[in-house]
Amino acid sequence: MTLDSGIYDRFSQQVRRFPEKTAVVFDGKTISYQTLEHDTLSLSAFLYESGIRSGHSIGVLLPNCYEYAVVLLAASRIGVSLVPQNMSLPVDALVRSFGDTGVKWLISWHSLDSVAKQILSALGLPQNSMCMVGGDPGSPGHLSHLAQFNRINDAEKISVDLSNPYIFTMTSGSTGDPKPITLSQLTKIRRAEMVANLYNVSSGDVILAATPLYHTLAERLVLMPLIIGATTVIVAGFNPHEWLDTVARYKVSFTMAVSSQLRQLQKCLQNGNYDVSSLRCLVSSSEALDANTRRDLIRHLKCEFHECYGTSEVSCVTNILFGNQMAKQSSVGTPLKDVDIIILSREGVALPAGQVGEIACRTPLAFSGYFNRPDLSSAAYWNGYFKTGDLGTMDSDGYLYFRGRLKEVVVTGGINVYPKDVEKILLQHPDVSECSVIPTPDERLGEVVTAVVVAKTPNLRQRTLQRFCGDKLADYQQPLRYYFVDALPKNPIGKINRRELFKRYSNGHVEGMNYE
Repeated sequence: MTLDSGIYDRFSQQVRRFPEKTAVVFDGKTISYQTLEHDTLSLSAFLYESGIRSGHSIGVLLPNCYEYAVVLLAASRIGVSLVPQNMSLPVDALVRSFGDTGVKWLISWHSLDSVAKQILSALGLPQNSMCMVGGDPGSPGHLSHLAQFNRINDAEKISVDLSNPYIFTMTSGSTGDPKPITLSQLTKIRRAEMVANLYNVSSGDVILAATPLYHTLAERLVLMPLIIGATTVIVAGFNPHEWLDTVARYKVSFTMAVSSQLRQLQKCLQNGNYDVSSLRCLVSSSEALDANTRRDLIRHLKCEFHECYGTSEVSCVTNILFGNQMAKQSSVGTPLKDVDIIILSREGVALPAGQVGEIACRTPLAFSGYFNRPDLSSAAYWNGYFKTGDLGTMDSDGYLYFRGRLKEVVVTGGINVYPKDVEKILLQHPDVSECSVIPTPDERLGEVVTAVVVAKTPNLRQRTLQRFCGDKLADYQQPLRYYFVDALPKNPIGKINRRELFKRYSNGHVEGMNYE
């Protein structure tokens, strides 16, 4: 296929190759490439007949489901932009995000009729500017009701510009001003090809998508298989036992998972007997895994175990394959082909190996900018390098080490403390399950290192951790405050919500601190 072939064109080629092959598995049902094509043609033609044209934006409020795959393909076919959002966000946050991206139509889950109508009203759009999907066969939102639209000639002739926006991914959720990350079809194709080439994914693979589909990671785990002729297995939500059962049942061979999921899988594998022999390659994404979890997973899974680093704006930019020696085990890898990474000081000077600074990268897989925000897009770059907002170091061998978010640094008594350094030590204690280190205000030092800990046993005490950290951390790195909790707040992708922790343990005084 040439680069002028869009996502739908590439999928259509696989339909001709494998018409009866399973394209999607969801909720115990298998859907062939031929059936998926039929549903995609129906939805795209319905949208076209409803007045949706190339360049229009459609808001998407769907759970993980088969219909999500249909929506992704239909949008690529007629050249529209999708704005996928978390269904649980407050209505005002959804209105803000959809308004900022020029949404003219909604594709919503069948149970969200009243929410969708509130959104349309707030946006000043007609109440019929939506398509409800899902439900049982025979219900108005079922795809079978769109079958009459699968042969609209005008829709067959649409010319799609692959450089136009295809997906708008929001960066800030329900807090702050949303920054729509613009991703074109061409960028999504290149990112899918990068993953396929890097991890040797082919049409023979069965790929598991177990993170929310409004996030770029899961979108890739759906689109990549469908444009190379593989099978994607979509699960409604993450449960570690169900994840492992799904791998066994459908012979899953490849997936990418976030670190919070992998920590839960580790516990299940320690206590259960699961057949995961089909798993050929597993990639850890999101936040870096601690060494103990990684070591246990490698021992139990016995497959290729990779870790990558990246952001939604630039996709994966490093990768590391851990072997038996676990060399460079605290690293997130070396730059991928055609990727250049530097470490920047606060003054915008490239730093030498070993010094901590902001991770900046130059990659052909970068986003197209923040939609309608040229000021933010320009500020995000330094001499052609995207500034990630993450802290890290590069060693003399070219390996990158993630040290946390730039705005999460604890400045105590004028000295910088990097939360990841403290968390790494706390997680070595056998009675610590999870932890997060944050700054909290202090009249004398400005900020102090504060540890929020999930204990494995109810007997863990602050004094125990103080003694433990006292032997392993410098004086200025020592947590001066400890809070023990049953669970850490997390977003739907599984990342710890540090802003929420900061609000809880700083009396709500966010202004002037290091968090967005």
